[in-house]
Amino acid sequence: MFAMHIPFMHELLSINPVSFENWLISFIIVSMIIFVMEIFKRMCLLKTTLRTYRESQ
Repeated sequence: MFAMHIPFMHELLSINPVSFENWLISFIIVSMIIFVMEIFKRMCLLKTTLRTYRESQ
């Protein structure tokens, strides 16, 4: 990450800094993945809780 912003390193490695648009796209994709995973975790927890409740009756 630092190599992208140090002139000597990005010339040596032939890389460029990441644009704001790329950061924004990455942030949106990561946010969606986290949101979906949190929903999945809640559903698994609910399923486990319901199963435990049914078995206790």
